[in-house]
Amino acid sequence: MLPTLNTGTPRSATGHFVSGSLTAALLVGSMAWDKSSKKTTLKKGVKIAIEGGAAVASAIAATNYIGQGKYLNAVFSLAVGVSSLYLIEKLPLLKENK
Repeated sequence: MLPTLNTGTPRSATGHFVSGSLTAALLVGSMAWDKSSKKTTLKKGVKIAIEGGAAVASAIAATNYIGQGKYLNAVFSLAVGVSSLYLIEKLPLLKENK
């Protein structure tokens, strides 16, 4: 049996999805102020914000599982996160016009 790692109090993956999305949106907003970054579009910003939320939620869920000693569930959570990022990348609604 693998030892458990104390990761603190379990956190809400849903709450961290919102936090990750807002953090990514703020970072994209700061990129928009940079004059050299004129290619920043609304679609790109929304896509990055959603991807940020999915990545953070997946990582938090995996961390919670690691803290409980449920390593297979942690791997599954990360796999769901990677799959989510792939699907978000392929959404036709968020494709950038080139």
